Amino acid sequence: MKHLILALCVVTLLLAACSGIKFQAKREVDALVLESFIPLETKVDKAITDPASGTVYTLSRAQQQVFIYKDKELVNTIGGLGNMSYNFQRLTDIALDTEGNLLALDQMASMIKKFSSGGRYIASLELKDLIQPELLCLNLDGELFIYDAAPGEIVNVSLLDGKEINRFGRFQFKNPTAISCNRELISVYSASENQSKVFDSFGQFIQERGGQVLADIHGNLLLVDKQISTISYSGWPQAEEQQAKQLLPILEPGEVTIFHDLLTHSGDWGVNIFKIKYKAAEQ
Repeated sequence: MKHLILALCVVTLLLAACSGIKFQAKREVDALVLESFIPLETKVDKAITDPASGTVYTLSRAQQQVFIYKDKELVNTIGGLGNMSYNFQRLTDIALDTEGNLLALDQMASMIKKFSSGGRYIASLELKDLIQPELLCLNLDGELFIYDAAPGEIVNVSLLDGKEINRFGRFQFKNPTAISCNRELISVYSASENQSKVFDSFGQFIQERGGQVLADIHGNLLLVDKQISTISYSGWPQAEEQQAKQLLPILEPGEVTIFHDLLTHSGDWGVNIFKIKYKAAEQ
């Protein structure tokens, strides 16, 4: 009997620990502060910054390459067409994992390749159930969401073996160009339509709105539409009625990404990196 009680206590503690993994103290965005600017000779399609290592990754789909910067200096380049571990057959998107490693999506090979912050090849993940993987997003719980262009769906994929867990959104997207996600939300953005569709983590549609919607680690929604504004996330559609707080004007087009507390904008002249300043956590 004592052993049974002890076992139940252990299970209860484990469940409590697991449920606590997704807890994140609510903190509202206060301001965006320009932290650095990296001038580039050619425009890139996407850039993302890891605050832990100070590494900035920029994606050029035309060149099929990822350029890696540290302290504003180019330190490595990976990619190019080929069959080596550092090459791609068709590179379409990049993201960062929870440890700051680079994840590069090879659409033609239906594969994700992982590289260290310095560009060293680590491993590959075959996407067994996907036909035309085009965009990806990984949240801080290690949940991977990929846009499969063939059926036009978002697929939740296991990081262990690349197999499908769930899929959603069929017939709801038109030429999406970016995915943003946090622990609660997935936002799918179409640049041609200048529209974002927001879903919960189980794939239930929440709402559509103009501009690029980004979700940060504290549950806030940032809206990029000629300027960056924020609406504190307290549940949709109620958030729609709240007054947006204007944070920063965007004077040129370009994709915007968020990783931890850094917002990265790939503009015409280079990469702008902004620190997200938060108000004190609610007690």
